[in-house]
Amino acid sequence: MKIRDLEYFIELVKDKNFSVVADRFHVSYLTITMAINRLV
Repeated sequence: MKIRDLEYFIELVKDKNFSVVADRFHVSYLTITMAINRLV
């Protein structure tokens, strides 16, 4: 787990939208998905 994974998670809880979070961090949808999977 990385700090960035938690940052993605926090933003995802706020926005409830993977695409919005991915755009905000300038990463792909897949990057957000993989980060969330690491937290599980």
